[in-house]
Amino acid sequence: GRAAVRGRRHPKGVGGVCGRMAEVDEKLVMRVNGERQHQMEHARALKQKGTDTSIDEPWVINESLWVNDLYVRITTNIYLYPKALLLWPLMTLFLVPYALHCKIYGLCLRCPQDGISRGCGFFMGSVLAHFLLLFPALLMLISFLLDALFYYLFCLFFWIFSWPFGGCGRYFANRRVIRPHGNGPWITFKTSDVFVASIGQALRNGFFEHAYSLSSMIVIIPWVKYYVVCNPWVYPLKERFVQQISTSLADIGLPEVVDAAKAIIARSRQDKDMAKRMDLWRFCPHYPYPPPGRRWAVGMQSANYVALLTHSTHAFAEAKGVTESHHFVLSNSVEKPLWRVMLWYSNPFHFFTGYVEASVSNGQPSQTDKRMGGEHPMWLVSSNSPMLSKRDSWIGPGAIDSFFDSWLPTIVDEVRRLKKGPEYAAQMHQEVVSKDGLSRPSGILGIQIADSQNLALIELAQAA
Repeated sequence: GRAAVRGRRHPKGVGGVCGRMAEVDEKLVMRVNGERQHQMEHARALKQKGTDTSIDEPWVINESLWVNDLYVRITTNIYLYPKALLLWPLMTLFLVPYALHCKIYGLCLRCPQDGISRGCGFFMGSVLAHFLLLFPALLMLISFLLDALFYYLFCLFFWIFSWPFGGCGRYFANRRVIRPHGNGPWITFKTSDVFVASIGQALRNGFFEHAYSLSSMIVIIPWVKYYVVCNPWVYPLKERFVQQISTSLADIGLPEVVDAAKAIIARSRQDKDMAKRMDLWRFCPHYPYPPPGRRWAVGMQSANYVALLTHSTHAFAEAKGVTESHHFVLSNSVEKPLWRVMLWYSNPFHFFTGYVEASVSNGQPSQTDKRMGGEHPMWLVSSNSPMLSKRDSWIGPGAIDSFFDSWLPTIVDEVRRLKKGPEYAAQMHQEVVSKDGLSRPSGILGIQIADSQNLALIELAQAA
């Protein structure tokens, strides 16, 4: 039979979907959104708990897992550094022509231009892009085979010796934790989407930086994801919720905040000055508009000289009768949804596994003074080991929570700059005091650039 999603109204920012829903076939909704049954069942179960999503969930670190951390660090150093020294330069060299092609193609677009039309010209450009990726694809296959060999070698060695301490049962319990985020659409086969995302990032960061960022993604990220962050053989895995909400943008207003967010994140070609500013950012997300017939597309994040691929569903996109009214919102503190960013376990090119949203927040119930700020709730699968939990670690949900607390002021500044100019943005700049639970505004307005290493902040101060 044809299961239908019946029309119903949910409270704004609280209900699972947005506004009134037209009657649309549920299978069509899931196909257009790129959703999976196990994913959405898990999300709805979390929604029904009615948790306060305006704050981080309590998280207890298991200090006894330092042994597991030590084993992972030592074996990673033994394997990953030699492999990276061998493959990374070659991969970067082979990716330079592809990245240059993406840059040149992007320079032929209008300035600015939101989406990229996928007509005949795009088809020819995509064919050339695929040809230029043949040698990188061969190196990628070699890298994956090496990863698989050493992954199972190290994991089985640890698993055998941990068998008396519950290693067998732990593995199967971990698989149940991973399952809701397990097998999404194979975004690595959406190569035309990747080409579109590469065009946007090459325009923002330059072709050579894009080449070595892609090289890092291919050579390093799969190992970090499967062996370090979400390893069912070595660690006990859990789902951890962390939330980052920026300082308030109520002075800008909801429609203007949404418009600026789309211009910053979804637009393919920015104007020259804006692209130069974004090249200074430590984190630069780009979620291109999806092609006709889909509400999702492959997105690409550029962070500290590494690129990351995501499955990005656009709340405001429409396709085959599916609209924002059919967009499920997991967070309970959303004023206006923008993107759902799925980090599937089957996606080797992002180091996290989980369910992420990016929206305009109402801050309810615990941070209402951050109304109209950007929120970034994350339900991530990882361990409660010290390395994967602490905020001052190099990896893990705790570290990424701390990172986004420090980065969100950058995008808040850009929203204000686009709508009210650099002087106003500099005057209203505000940092947050980053910590577990609630990260509160610092209370200090204006830019403090003494000893600052934030190039984007220095540029804003000079422009003001």
